[in-house]
Amino acid sequence: MPSTPRTSLLNARDAVLAIQSSLSALDAGSYVSNPNVQAGVTQQFDHIGNALTSLSGQDAALALRIRDVQQILAFRSHLMHANASVHADMVWNVCHNALPILLEDIQSLLDELPAS
Repeated sequence: MPSTPRTSLLNARDAVLAIQSSLSALDAGSYVSNPNVQAGVTQQFDHIGNALTSLSGQDAALALRIRDVQQILAFRSHLMHANASVHADMVWNVCHNALPILLEDIQSLLDELPAS
């Protein structure tokens, strides 16, 4: 079954929620010192990037309604391809400052789209 904008948004939302769940019991120091959690967060950012890239191809106007979508995709790309140069504290900050906004935008768009 081909992916739809709704499916792409659901995939992105699930990845954001997975990051938030994995970080919920951690503080910044615990995150920075835990490479396994960092790897999981990186994997979820890859899922977010893939979902938003799919959404952009399916409905570019809808994707552009996500605040800072281009910066999110650029961050994901940098994280995936230059991981050694990305500081864990920067990822921690993105998770706590940008992901709540992304989740809000995704949920708003999901609320507008008809359920499949």
